[in-house]
Amino acid sequence: MFAEARVDCFYATMRKRATSAVRRVRASSNALLAVIAERIDGPFMGHWLSLLWNMKTSEETCSWTDIKSAYFGNVYSQLTYGLTVWDDVAICTTSREELEDALGDWKRQLEAGGLMLSISKSQYMVCNKPNQLEDPLVIDGQQVTRCDEYKYLGTMLHASGNLEGNLQHRIAAAWLKWREVTGVTCDRRMPVKLKGLVYKSIVRPVLTYGSETWAMKQEHVRSVQVTEMKMLRWMCGVTRLDRIRNEHVRGSLGVRDIADKLQESRLRWYGHVKRRPPEYIGNVAMDLSIAGSQGRGRPKMRWADTIAKDMRACDVSVDDTSDRAKWKERTGKADPKIRWE
Repeated sequence: MFAEARVDCFYATMRKRATSAVRRVRASSNALLAVIAERIDGPFMGHWLSLLWNMKTSEETCSWTDIKSAYFGNVYSQLTYGLTVWDDVAICTTSREELEDALGDWKRQLEAGGLMLSISKSQYMVCNKPNQLEDPLVIDGQQVTRCDEYKYLGTMLHASGNLEGNLQHRIAAAWLKWREVTGVTCDRRMPVKLKGLVYKSIVRPVLTYGSETWAMKQEHVRSVQVTEMKMLRWMCGVTRLDRIRNEHVRGSLGVRDIADKLQESRLRWYGHVKRRPPEYIGNVAMDLSIAGSQGRGRPKMRWADTIAKDMRACDVSVDDTSDRAKWKERTGKADPKIRWE
């Protein structure tokens, strides 16, 4: 839309088009648009739009702090952690009392701006205490539903912090996507190389979505490998009774072992985070010190432990992350080259 526009007039163009859209909404006789116009005329949307319309140049843009203050008021500054991605909001606190106060303040802040917080659609989760029974969370007389697992931005989060639920969700999503392309992958008239390209372009990204932050045990890796080999053998029309090795099946399709691709994605993301400034949220999260004592038994597998193991396997160190070309060369796991006949 703005391919031919100059950078210095980008915000002026955006301001002009936004003003035109708001003017048409206010002048419309449609009942639904009239409700939207009332929301636009509210104090919250008025402050929001004033922040956007006052952007004259790229140097005079509104900061994320201003937007958070308009959306959360002083609630965000009191939170231990908070995640905001469009209409998906996660509020993280260290105690039940802090969560009740934060939700109550946020609800009142939204109501002051003409919006409403739906308690019936909100859920809360208690981490590291999945089986502990306690009184339900109540906000302004309404009970909030407790859950042990919920979906946030395509990732299944469990109260215990385990990966099994999210992994099974990814495997089910990959099989669903694989069934959608069986017209190509299971057609004997289609070239095997084409089937491999379809798998790498459509199915594998679904299976490995979000794997950059997975703290994977060896059993998790085997589970993903088994799923991949079932798909690849089905695409090639062979079974285990044919006694064809997995390496030959992957080689015919031009597909690298998914364990190597998982390692590549983790190290790629780790290098990306380490090249960011120290105040970046990813670096802050990696340096967090969790309060409390460790329980009895073997410690849980951490993401940092997985990264350290991957770095030893690729013979790289933290200092190598500053050199992007070197890091990519050392950690890259390219798929086998295929030759079309």
